[in-house]
Amino acid sequence: STFYKATLKNKMYDLYNEQGVKLNDIPFDNIKAIQEDQLIVTDQNIDYLYDGFLNDALSFQSIDPISNQLYLLNENRLVGLYNDLGEEIIPINYHQIKAEDDYFQVSFFNSFGYYHHTGTMIFNPQ
Repeated sequence: STFYKATLKNKMYDLYNEQGVKLNDIPFDNIKAIQEDQLIVTDQNIDYLYDGFLNDALSFQSIDPISNQLYLLNENRLVGLYNDLGEEIIPINYHQIKAEDDYFQVSFFNSFGYYHHTGTMIFNPQ
């Protein structure tokens, strides 16, 4: 379904569906569209994946989509990679993750490693 946001006077946001029905009980700090039926909403400085319901499995300091089903998650200055079901692909143990073809390069300080896109570690950062 399609979602619409309304900006309130206090710079908070409400979320509505196509029929004009308000979907949230309390206003959100921010709403970012990912695709037509998925959003990232911010409530009290925590990002949540929203697809009709707040997904508590995906609630972190920040969530950045890198594809329709993969999300880069940031928690305490470390990043990890999760899918849209909240399943861990790469643990939140790294300073940076970069996509490279079928692989992801991870770095921790000056050490680099690789994960396959399925989440299998190929080379541990050393």
